[in-house]
Amino acid sequence: MARRRTSGIVAAAALALAGCGGGDKQSPAEHAVADSLQSYLAAFAHGNYGAACARLTDDAKEKIARRSRAP
Repeated sequence: MARRRTSGIVAAAALALAGCGGGDKQSPAEHAVADSLQSYLAAFAHGNYGAACARLTDDAKEKIARRSRAP
C-alpha cells in the first residue's frame, strides 16, 4: 500500500514538473534542474534510495537527516 502511494506521489510530481517547464522555452539551467528532479523521482520510485540521495545537495541531505531523527 505504501509503495502504491509513493508511486502515485512520484507520478503526480512528474506530471506537475512537466507542466511547469514552459515548453521549449526552458533555459539550460531550468532544463538541468528538471532533469535532476526527474532522475531523483525515478530513482526514488524504483527504490534506488542511494541514487536518489546522490541527487540531493549536502544541505538537503542534512535537513532530511535532522527531520528524520526521533524526538
